[in-house]
Order: sequence, then structure tokens, then C-alpha cells
Amino acid sequence: MIFISPGYGQAGYLCRQSSFLNNMKKIIAFFLAASVVFIAACGNADKAPGNAVVKTKADTLLDEVNDGHNIGMARMGQLTRTRQEAVRLLDSLAQLPTKAQAAAAPHTAKLENLLQELNYAEFA
Repeated sequence: MIFISPGYGQAGYLCRQSSFLNNMKKIIAFFLAASVVFIAACGNADKAPGNAVVKTKADTLLDEVNDGHNIGMARMGQLTRTRQEAVRLLDSLAQLPTKAQAAAAPHTAKLENLLQELNYAEFA
């Protein structure tokens, strides 16, 4: 369906449509060129042979300290769970009758010693 607007005639409509298509072509070409430039600019410069990153001794030491920290922090959850389990076992032993508590005295002493060591390890 061809729309003929008053005052322009059929030629006016076709001129406006052609102008719209030309503008769209320019916009698409611009975005295409911009995306090519963006992709080229965001390439990884570290892979280029002349751009080797020089690590100083301080960088190497920092990496070693961070690695040790990450390993230690990964075990903090395990340390906390073990401490909570020791507290739970001590509470359970405290609930036993007096005769059973006397029989479990060596285990209670070991658990209390373990709890002290775990508290120190978590503090340190």
C-alpha cells in the first residue's frame, strides 16, 4: 500500500522512504565500524610478545602470602565446625549420669584440651 500524502504526491513519499533507508544504512555502518574498533581495542595486550609483565620480588612475595592466606582461610570453616562438635560432645558428656561421667573423665579431659587448642587456633 502506497501512502500519498497531500502536497507531496507519490514522489514525496518515495523520497522520504529513501531518506529513511539511507539514514538506517548510515546508522548500521556506524555501529558496525564502532564494534570492530571496540573489539580490536579490547584485545588482550598481555599476549603480545613485547608486553611481558615484569614481576618484582615484592609482587612474588605478595602472591605467596595471598596463597597462604587463601589456604588458611579455606580451613577456617572446618576449624569452626570441629570446635562446635567438641562443644557439643562436652555438653553431651555433661548430661550423663554421675557414674558414666566418671567413666568418661579421660575423654572429657581430651575434649577440653582439644577445645582449648581449637580456640587458640581460631584466635591466632
